[in-house]
Amino acid sequence: MKITLNTTIRPVGFDYARALCEADSLQTLVSAFPRFAARKGGGANGLPVRYCSSVQTLFIVAQRLAGANAFTRWLSHLSKVRLDGATARLLGGADAVVFYSGAGLRTIRAARRRGVLSVCQVHHTHVLEQERILRQEAVACGCPYTPIYSAAQIRMQLREFEETDVVLCPSGSVGESFERAGTPASKLLVVAHGVDLKAETASAERSPGASQPLRVLYVGQLHYRKGLRYLAAAMSEIESSVAECRVVGPDFGLSGLRGQRGDDRLTKTGPKKGASLLDEYRLADVFVLPSLEEGFGLVVLEAMRAGVPVIITSAVGAKDFVTDGVEGFVVPPGDADSLRSKLRWMQAHPAERLAMGRAAARRALDAGGWTTSAHLLVQALEQRSHTVKRKAR
Repeated sequence: MKITLNTTIRPVGFDYARALCEADSLQTLVSAFPRFAARKGGGANGLPVRYCSSVQTLFIVAQRLAGANAFTRWLSHLSKVRLDGATARLLGGADAVVFYSGAGLRTIRAARRRGVLSVCQVHHTHVLEQERILRQEAVACGCPYTPIYSAAQIRMQLREFEETDVVLCPSGSVGESFERAGTPASKLLVVAHGVDLKAETASAERSPGASQPLRVLYVGQLHYRKGLRYLAAAMSEIESSVAECRVVGPDFGLSGLRGQRGDDRLTKTGPKKGASLLDEYRLADVFVLPSLEEGFGLVVLEAMRAGVPVIITSAVGAKDFVTDGVEGFVVPPGDADSLRSKLRWMQAHPAERLAMGRAAARRALDAGGWTTSAHLLVQALEQRSHTVKRKAR
C-alpha cells in the first residue's frame, strides 16, 4: 500500500513519514512545516517531500513574537487550506491519503473521485469537547479564553469528520471523545504514537534515596490546558526539602499560573532540546503531565524510555501505556490533592519508585516505536481500502 501523508508539524508527521518510507509505503509527504526546519538534524533526509510552507512559516514567526491571537489563528487556517489544496493535487499513485485535521476537505473529495481511502489524522480530543474544556479552565484560572482554532477551522474539521472514510486517533480516549460526539465507531481507527527507539537514550543509573529532595519534571508548553496550576498547588503543600519541580517548555503567557499558589515552587527553564533536554530526563526522579486534555503526550513515552516513572492524568492519551501502580500513577484531571499524594508517595518509597522506572522503560520499549505504529497503520488501512475501492467502481 502507498500512502500520501500531509503534516504541519515535525513531531509525529515526519516520524510517521520516516517509518512509512522504511516500510516502502510512503508515496509523498506534503509538508507545511518549513523546509529549513525540517532538514535540521536530517529530519527530511531521504523522504519524498513536497513543501508548501510559506504561510506556515509566517504563522510560526507570528506566534513566537505575539502568541496566539486572531491573526495567528487566521494564518494557521490559511496554511492548512493551502496544504489541503496541494495534497489534493498530489494523490497520484496513492492507495490512501492521511491528512492533518483541518487540512483535508478538498483532499477527501479528490480522494473519493479516485477511489483513494481518506484518513483524517487527529491529535487531540474531539474539537468541540476540547473547546468546552478550555473555556471552563480559562474561566477557572482567570485567563482570557484564547481558542486554539478559529471558527473557520472548527467548521472545516467538523465537515472533515463527517466526510472522511476514517478518523485516525492516537489513543483510546480520543476515540471515545469522537464517539461521544456522535462519530460512528466503525469510522474510528486507533493507532498509538511511537517513541524514537533510534535516538540517544537519557536513561541513567539511579539508586534508592540518592535524590533528596525528589526531582519532579514537567516537559511541554506552558498553557492552562496542561493543568500546571494543579501541579503548582500540589507542590505548594510539599516542603522544598522534600520535592522540587522543574518546568521545561515555552511560555506564551497563557500558563494559568499567574497569581496561583505554588507558582514560585516551579522552576521554569524555558524550552530545551537535544542534549540539554536529555539531561533533564536523566536527572528526574518522576515525570508529571497533569493535562486536562491531551490527545497522546509523546513526552510521557520519552520519560518512560529514560527510566523515569510517571504521574499523568486520565485525560492523557498515553495512559494506554501506563498501568496504575506499575509504571507510575494515573490520577483524575484537575485534582491537586491526588497529585500531591502521589508525589509524596514517590518521595517516601525510593526503592519502589526505581522499580516503577524500570517497568516504565520496558513498557516504552515494548511499544515498538514508530516502526510498529506505521506497520499497524498500513495493516489497518489495507483492510479498509478494499471497501472504498469497491464503492468507487
